[in-house]
Amino acid sequence: MDGIRTPPASGVLSPAMLDANIRSASGRIPLETNYLRISIVARLFSNIACCLAALGCMPAAQAAPAANIEQEVARLEKDCNDAYAANNLPKYFSYYADDAVLIFANTRTTVPAYRKMWTEEIKTKPLESVKLSDMVIRVTPSTDTAIASYQIEIRTHQPSGTTTDERYFETDVWVRKGDAWKLSHVHFSPLRPT
Repeated sequence: MDGIRTPPASGVLSPAMLDANIRSASGRIPLETNYLRISIVARLFSNIACCLAALGCMPAAQAAPAANIEQEVARLEKDCNDAYAANNLPKYFSYYADDAVLIFANTRTTVPAYRKMWTEEIKTKPLESVKLSDMVIRVTPSTDTAIASYQIEIRTHQPSGTTTDERYFETDVWVRKGDAWKLSHVHFSPLRPT
């Protein structure tokens, strides 16, 4: 056993020690040892390739649920804003989470305060129409939150008999709570005239 090195105290051979221990008397590494190394390296690369392929498929697998959620949130936005335009407050407020954070222009409010204010407002200034445009919906990777951003045009009937038209940017954050999506955050800002 001339030339064989003993492993260090850790019991782990370094690559140089391993090479020294498997060389034949001629100084060459035996052919079967090279095949073993090649086989180990090939398996390692094969495992890495499989892992990368699996990771590469994950975004595609998540794309289908995200697309379905985008469609569902687009429908929810339409239904919620249709109820808003129809002045149907019970249906409209059913889309909101009880603890939602609401920002209208420069004011932060709560759902109960908004419900009270809006109930009084539409008694004298009911909405005539609401139009949405430029809708962009993004779904988070966890697929339990979606953000909808759009422009909204609102026509309001004034007590004087005239109508006013206003345009806003709105961003809504929808969160899945149990089996239902609820509005958990709304940011509503006036669009500056161009």
